[in-house]
Amino acid sequence: MFNFFANPSYQGSTLERLINVSPAQTIQFSEESSETFARALRKEYPRPLDHLAQVTNQKITLEDKLQDIANEVLALGSATQALMLIVSASGMARYYGSQIDQLKMTNSGAAFALASALAEYVHACNVPATNCEGGYRQHLSAYLILRDSMESFGFLGPWEQRIAAFETEQKKTDPKFAAPKLDTKAMTVLRSFVPRSEQPVLSQVLQQLNTVKNTVGWLNLMPGVLDTVYLQMVLSMPQLFMTGQWSESPIALYANGKCTFCGGPAPCQPCENRLIEIALESRSGKGGIGASHVGPAATKAAQLLINAGVDPYRHR
Repeated sequence: MFNFFANPSYQGSTLERLINVSPAQTIQFSEESSETFARALRKEYPRPLDHLAQVTNQKITLEDKLQDIANEVLALGSATQALMLIVSASGMARYYGSQIDQLKMTNSGAAFALASALAEYVHACNVPATNCEGGYRQHLSAYLILRDSMESFGFLGPWEQRIAAFETEQKKTDPKFAAPKLDTKAMTVLRSFVPRSEQPVLSQVLQQLNTVKNTVGWLNLMPGVLDTVYLQMVLSMPQLFMTGQWSESPIALYANGKCTFCGGPAPCQPCENRLIEIALESRSGKGGIGASHVGPAATKAAQLLINAGVDPYRHR
């Protein structure tokens, strides 16, 4: 059964496994991938310069020939910058994950918020490199999720330092090299070109992560619950905390004959038992924990089981 009072660890957790096997790890920065990304962007936004001007409330007037060139340059430039950031995000996800065990010793709320953001990130970019049009589909949104949540939680510093160090190293051989920035201006450009179909989900995810940030304070007032219940669940079953339903990667208990939680063969009785216990907690309301600590996670646990043909309430 699911032990709510175990000491959760990132090392060896499902969250760590999902980050390490994420398709984001296979995205590569190259001229070919930049061109593929740019073509996908222009298919979604045929006149990117006009679109950006509208989003930023600017007025840009160019001759038709110059405008065609400007649209091409903007699309390729945005693609190049985005791809470098997408690649850096996959490495930073591993870095941020490695900090959870140390962080939980001093601030379990911050550790939970960080783990929640990583869960959302890894779900958003769970689409194979061959199906994401050079990183444009979902991987751009995943980058924005990680970047925006790290800024909101106050964890953006290490990422900025790593990019600055990378730029310094590259300038030794190419003095004109400029690494992409994580500042608000750069994010405005990239956010403007997120595929239209992904924008509502992206907004929903960022809103949910903001809610996590706002609720961590009062969760810290419940000794033992945040670090031994919430944190354990988000590390061992991060799928229960994934908000967005990305079209390429719907959340399910089993996929391709394997358990999506532990990676073992289906059916997986241990993970089914854990999900059943979480689902039942929302109905028990025992000890003041009940629905107060599970809520949406318990609802999702029950739905995953039902979708897999398992009745979570059969042992009531």
